[in-house]
Amino acid sequence: MVVPVRLDTDTIGALMTRAEADGLATCPDAIRAAVREWLRGG
Repeated sequence: MVVPVRLDTDTIGALMTRAEADGLATCPDAIRAAVREWLRGG
């Protein structure tokens, strides 16, 4: 399933900074990881 989202540049920047630190290569990987963490209550 594809779910389009809009994120501002600050959010995308923070997301990609965290993704890089966690070893995630792409923006979609980072978004999926963030959603999984949120679902776990993190």
